[in-house]
Amino acid sequence: MDHSTWLLGNGGNIHFWSDKWCGPPFNLFLNDDKVVDDSILVRDYIIDHRWNLPTDFAFQFPHIWNLVQQVTIPEEDIEDELVWSESSNGKLSFKDAYIFIDTPSQCLQWARCVWSPNIPPSKSLLVWRVMNDKVLVDEKLREKGCALPSACTLCMATEETAFHLFFECSYVVHLWCWLASILSQPLHFLTFEEIWSLRVSGWSPQCSLSITSAAINIFSAIWQARNLPRFQNKKFHWKSAISHIIANVSLSASNSNLPASSNIKEFSILKAFNVSINPSRLLLVKEVLWCPPLPGWIKGNCDGAFASGKASCGVIFRNKFGQFMGAFAEGLNFGNSLFAELSGAMRSIEFAKSKNWNSFWLETDSKLVVQTFSNQDIVPWQLRNRWSNCLKTVSNMNFIISHIYREGNAYADAFANI
Repeated sequence: MDHSTWLLGNGGNIHFWSDKWCGPPFNLFLNDDKVVDDSILVRDYIIDHRWNLPTDFAFQFPHIWNLVQQVTIPEEDIEDELVWSESSNGKLSFKDAYIFIDTPSQCLQWARCVWSPNIPPSKSLLVWRVMNDKVLVDEKLREKGCALPSACTLCMATEETAFHLFFECSYVVHLWCWLASILSQPLHFLTFEEIWSLRVSGWSPQCSLSITSAAINIFSAIWQARNLPRFQNKKFHWKSAISHIIANVSLSASNSNLPASSNIKEFSILKAFNVSINPSRLLLVKEVLWCPPLPGWIKGNCDGAFASGKASCGVIFRNKFGQFMGAFAEGLNFGNSLFAELSGAMRSIEFAKSKNWNSFWLETDSKLVVQTFSNQDIVPWQLRNRWSNCLKTVSNMNFIISHIYREGNAYADAFANI
């Protein structure tokens, strides 16, 4: 079981507690190379919820000794548990199994641009087929073995290929020039992927949706203009196509809840598409104050930091007068933001216990950490034993956990970033 590991409880009926060990219970070989006991289990080295290893164990088995130091033994008797190391909570679900055996999917940068709840799926599906070179133009039909004379239905100047039909035909040039005049920038595409460069960063959500919808509807109008003469013997003038595009863009962007900005350039773009502008949401101003604890209480503010694969946590302790009672910053060997936040909370509780602060108020800017005190499933399985020990510690204390916005947690954030 390469991706499973044992979460060590107090039972000890396990092979080992790490995925680096697979095999029967390990035996101890001392200097005389004799086996101490062939039936020794891990639980035989745990007394009063503490490790009790032979004196020369570290010298004889340095690798195992290092692993032992990383294992937190729960302070209450619990059963050993087999956990799935690929998941956060340690439970193997059908979804986790599927993700594990599934081959990595192709990362398409434009995929998120095509699909939107505000754009009709039929139009997005057409663009998806175009981007994946699955539209049956004459070029693709010839590749599939259909021998037929080919000519672009819209210009009758050359054979029909996908790139010519959507970008080079004299008919579609009118549509792209019209869009370029609205955006006040030249449009020249060498590949299909370059069309999504129109979604430059800096546009407001509503303006970005409008531009994306316009591009998708241009593809749809081109395909409609190509099919009408072929199958219904009708013509679709490019000016009529522009009217349809404006109507569709207006419907998509006006019915969305996405906000626009007060930029004059965006204002002109949205009005060109006849879009009802959604004003920007007003900022909600909240007063954030750090409150000192009650007399006899100690308050600890904790925070975690994670960046570039490195994690750390920091805590500052103060009394009822706001006076400094201690602080620390600690680097972590493992990392993600949740690990860092939880490590700060657990380190705070352990420090308060060592100082006999029996009335302790813990404050954090992570709402997820606050939720873990009522829902232990949020805690990653690697931290579960240590977290259980912390819960037992606070059950014997006057303990409060609360959330504060990061503006009121600035000192803890500064320590975590050291």
